[in-house]
Amino acid sequence: MGGMHGMGGMMQTTSHGLIFVPLLLGVVALFYDAQKAWAWGLLWVGLAVVVVEILSRLEFRFSMKTSHLIVLMVMLGAGIGLLLRSFREDDKSGGNGKGSGPTEL
Repeated sequence: MGGMHGMGGMMQTTSHGLIFVPLLLGVVALFYDAQKAWAWGLLWVGLAVVVVEILSRLEFRFSMKTSHLIVLMVMLGAGIGLLLRSFREDDKSGGNGKGSGPTEL
């Protein structure tokens, strides 16, 4: 009978409190003096550690064909690429600031 693996791992006994120490120190340092670059760096490192810890605990379970997964990823990538391209400034507009929108009669 293996431990507390039932309930989705919610009852794990490992301690994860230490991953919040850099985040806590970064927040304290920023409230003390927000101009310090090392305090901002410590805050971002603390946030990155928390995000990595959360992502490392995720379990993905796909019950689909590999071909469907490939199509899904290609379409997702195409959509993200088109979205990012829409934010890019249009260089072909002649530099007049007007995009390729409707023209006046």
